Amino acid sequence: MSWEYDEVAFDSVVRRSGGSLVITIPPELKRRFMISEGQKVRLIGVVRRGLHVEGGILIYLGRFEISESAPKLTYTLRREVAVSDRDIKALTSVLDKYGLTNYYVKSVDDHTVRVEVVVSSISEDGIISLTKDDVKRVFDEIARMGWSVESVEESMEEVTWHGIDPSAVTRYVTEIPENIKTRWVLK
Repeated sequence: MSWEYDEVAFDSVVRRSGGSLVITIPPELKRRFMISEGQKVRLIGVVRRGLHVEGGILIYLGRFEISESAPKLTYTLRREVAVSDRDIKALTSVLDKYGLTNYYVKSVDDHTVRVEVVVSSISEDGIISLTKDDVKRVFDEIARMGWSVESVEESMEEVTWHGIDPSAVTRYVTEIPENIKTRWVLK
């Protein structure tokens, strides 16, 4: 995997602070990478040789993780007729239509399925506003398709996301909800 460089570069000045040298990170990069004061980083010297010798210092932040404590709803659905593969596909197409991506469908018996939905506020595009009421509306539509809701269980689940760019998280929100934690993992 190769590095992708942002289109915008920032100039900074090296200055002395006690016995160390300090570089100022502009607010745009602080926000884009969700950098916080006191965060541990790794500094790596880089050299490129050609007609000239060029040097740089890479500030390695680590691997970005988002953790969320999210509600998990488990619906037990039943049909009067035997559940077919086509019924399951119709069910999942409704879940997909409403943007539910973190779900699991399992057959219990010939007439019953269990659907687990994690009501996560995180997607690859950033933080979205998905509520338990939104999920309830989805299952109201599923009930109109001939399914009856036998039971609904609610629990909490800790979900960890990898591979999401921190700028996607900060793009639409000024403040991250309390149930969402972000961090850079330095390995």
